[in-house]
Amino acid sequence: MHADIRPVSSSLLRICADVVFPPVCHSCNASLLPGDSIACPSCLRAILPVDEWDDAYREAFANLNEERTVADFVAAWYFERDGPLRALMHRLKYGGMSSIGVAFGRVLGERIREAGLGGSDMVVPLPLHTSRMRERGYNQCEHIARGVSAVTGSPLRTGVLRRTRFTPSQTPLGHGGRRENVRDAFALSPHDLQAVAGRTVLLVDDVVTTGATMRSCAGALHRAGARAVIACAVAIAR
Repeated sequence: MHADIRPVSSSLLRICADVVFPPVCHSCNASLLPGDSIACPSCLRAILPVDEWDDAYREAFANLNEERTVADFVAAWYFERDGPLRALMHRLKYGGMSSIGVAFGRVLGERIREAGLGGSDMVVPLPLHTSRMRERGYNQCEHIARGVSAVTGSPLRTGVLRRTRFTPSQTPLGHGGRRENVRDAFALSPHDLQAVAGRTVLLVDDVVTTGATMRSCAGALHRAGARAVIACAVAIAR
């Protein structure tokens, strides 16, 4: 009997919470309509989907594949400095809104399936250093990867990659500085070496700017024997 009451009570609490604190768009704070999730239709329309024939995508893929460690690249949207996606990403990374990451991951997962890459062996999120993990309480890339895994059916493997040293923020650095900042900064956990060998990995990031971090992680996976690494990101910065 109690097992039947609990879901009803939970649903009632959610309804009451929506009445007292109506859900709002996490980008512009406008009230959300029934059926809306993390953003209002106006903000969602302003987030531009990636066009694989566009120069921005081609440049990002070329940067990622400088060292021939990335077999393919899938991204959902463009990240623009003054666009609504910036506010959503900020809420995800610094505002505790991990549910945004899962929603982003589901969209990214659909793009991966459309590209015919959904049958990969595992989904691996880019790792955070332990100090940043303590600061934020969670890894935003892990939540994105959960959404990707739910849509593609490829199993999520957390903890496969680890940061071997703390790296300062990439934000103020140029292309060369970012490359040096993350050079040899990633390695595989010893017990995951065998799991990765000979496998195709979906490597998940939030935003690709120069691709330095993704390249470094892909290199570590290849050194561990991965057959192929497919770079996947919610957005490309431009």
